[in-house]
Amino acid sequence: MRNDPLLLGSTKKGRRVPPSVPLALAALQLAALAFAALAPHAAAAQAFDYTYVEGAYLNRELDVGPRTLDGDGLGITGSLALGDKYYVFADYGSSSFDLDVDTSGYDLGVGRRWPLQQKLDAFVDLAFVHARVETRFGNADDDGYGVDAGLRSRVADKVELQGAISYVDLSDSDTSLSIAGRYYLTSTVAVGAGYVFNNDDGGWNVTLRAEFGR
Repeated sequence: MRNDPLLLGSTKKGRRVPPSVPLALAALQLAALAFAALAPHAAAAQAFDYTYVEGAYLNRELDVGPRTLDGDGLGITGSLALGDKYYVFADYGSSSFDLDVDTSGYDLGVGRRWPLQQKLDAFVDLAFVHARVETRFGNADDDGYGVDAGLRSRVADKVELQGAISYVDLSDSDTSLSIAGRYYLTSTVAVGAGYVFNNDDGGWNVTLRAEFGR
């Protein structure tokens, strides 16, 4: 997903849907209702830019049976604001792991933001997701959808924090949590770092973002 590039390119066939998935979907629905209820009372000023390009270095761990494979890769994300409330986005990421395992994937989606306060936004994303795994024994492709819900907070003039819960439904379903921080070198350029918490596919990333909407 857009706020979770580490998950692109992972297919986890054969696992049962974790018990947290129905709870996560319910939480997303409740969050969306709460955001809509709070939004009319929020400050009108927009502290966040939803038109940007971001590159990422990805460091990942992938659990395959009894083994944990280490890998790294690159990702790129683009987002375009459509007025004050909506935006469209696209991601692409690829990684190489031990034992000649390569993964790649992309997603295309639309998002909605709710300004809860002048320096606090809530957002929900919905995306089409494609993932591919290549090994010495063959390749596999998978299509599905993903949903993100999260918060962006400008905690200082040059510092932004972000947290999100992500649900991805391919041939298997998965839920993850992600946290990220950004430090703005200028009003439109930021460096960042993040971490994804996931049972089978997690890790950290460092990013460079350029914003164009403000």
